[in-house]
Amino acid sequence: MVSVVLGQSANQPPFQATVIAQCSANITENLCVESAPIIWNVQISNLDDSPINISGMFIMDTANILLAGDQVEGIIPPEQTADAQLKGIVPPPTRGSTLYYQFCALVDGKISCDQSPRSLVVMPLTEVECVQNATCGQSAACSNFKCIPKQSFPFFPVMNFVFGLVIILLLLRLSNIKHK
Repeated sequence: MVSVVLGQSANQPPFQATVIAQCSANITENLCVESAPIIWNVQISNLDDSPINISGMFIMDTANILLAGDQVEGIIPPEQTADAQLKGIVPPPTRGSTLYYQFCALVDGKISCDQSPRSLVVMPLTEVECVQNATCGQSAACSNFKCIPKQSFPFFPVMNFVFGLVIILLLLRLSNIKHK
């Protein structure tokens, strides 16, 4: 969650925007997979003592490519908030595995955008082998977007260690019985 006070001027009342990205293929709260559906949950707070007229909201990447947007008509009274959802598809990361983007709003007829870019961790498609087990076949399972053979799952070495330990303990017990 990022909270930013958008650009202010004498003609523009101050407001604050909070944007939370919600992906359908989440690993963690803030990691999305490229090409998956995404919902941008937006909350705008009017911090001024006069109403502001919102006529549109949109999310753009730092190259000014539109990622999501909607014409949202409404007036936000002083010290009140308004919520909106903008739907889209997770774009490829801007740099590395990070998408840099900005929230913009059409307020009182003027476009105002974040002064600093926001960021979202995005798993690029080139790094994704699977999203669910069915993609991997019967002998493997999907773990962290990679098909892993079932024998190499993390619990197998632990099971092998425990099994080996039990065998060693049994052998020691048997050798103690023979020596008595």
